[in-house]
Amino acid sequence: MTPTEAPRVGVDAARHFYVAIAAFFVVLTFTAFIRSYWAPMADGSLAMHAAIHAHAALFFLWTLYFLTQTVLAAQGRTLAHREWGMFGVALASAMVFSGVVANIVHLSLLMGTPRERLVTGTAILGFTSMITFTTFIAAAVANVRRPEWHKRLMVLATFSIMQAVVVRYILLIPGVSQPHRAFIAAIIIDLLLLAVIFTDARIKGRVHPVYLAGGALLVFVQVVRSPVTHTPFWREACQWLASLAGQA
Repeated sequence: MTPTEAPRVGVDAARHFYVAIAAFFVVLTFTAFIRSYWAPMADGSLAMHAAIHAHAALFFLWTLYFLTQTVLAAQGRTLAHREWGMFGVALASAMVFSGVVANIVHLSLLMGTPRERLVTGTAILGFTSMITFTTFIAAAVANVRRPEWHKRLMVLATFSIMQAVVVRYILLIPGVSQPHRAFIAAIIIDLLLLAVIFTDARIKGRVHPVYLAGGALLVFVQVVRSPVTHTPFWREACQWLASLAGQA
């Protein structure tokens, strides 16, 4: 290999690596919901509020959109990639709005029932995921002219909403309580992100600062999420959020 060929190989490896990450997100997401969403939908037994359906559809669409964007970038179709960028901003905004509405609906259905503890834990996962997702998307948009930063921020944005996906797999393991499911899912997400950071560093020769800062933010949110879930403040917040559904 000549010295001029080496950078080209590195660029190609990086492009294909990010396509592989996006494809992994698609497979992970769609297969996670086979038992609880796709199979019941197929046999007509799925009973779900329209707001939750909308959020699910946008969530699945996001993974396909992210894959499409990474493929366009890998193919060097920069103009098409940028043109679809505005659709991504709109899609991300719709995801956040639908995520908030879906969590409010879920709270309104289960607060005050034996499943209250479960729904408050699910809600804090949902709301904090929307906050981190919004943070990374906003940073990605602000760095759209810095592709090395932009693509890594988009990866972190998608990672930030994957914990709920991994929880679906853990649900298949009998006897695992809701707090333990969330904890195990967080560990799995962190390990997957570490694998991405390590592979990216092998390709580029260093750990990118976006991954250092973004990874630290994700871990911080995971750490504070659990203690906040069990506070009177969060229970009161969930009761107030649930009441909003009754006012709509």
